Amino acid sequence: LEAMGSDREFGIHLEGLPEKARFVLEIVDRDHGNAVRTFRQLGCPEPPSVEETALLKKAASDTLMKILSADSDGNLDLDIILQPWSIASLRQL
Repeated sequence: LEAMGSDREFGIHLEGLPEKARFVLEIVDRDHGNAVRTFRQLGCPEPPSVEETALLKKAASDTLMKILSADSDGNLDLDIILQPWSIASLRQL
């Protein structure tokens, strides 16, 4: 599935936010938070050992995170490019 599809650009505009409101953008893609890739690199152990499970948990939690802030007018503009099969989450801190 990793090879299927193409990158997509997304633009998000939020308004009416508190001045300087802070957000975290978190992305899971083929390079960040990809426990499936690690599982395959480990040879698809069934079941995974305690050490392998720790490696899988670490890989899953290694997402890409960026802290963003609204401007002084309460606007947040975000332009991102996502790889195929990526997941993005934007949440206010």
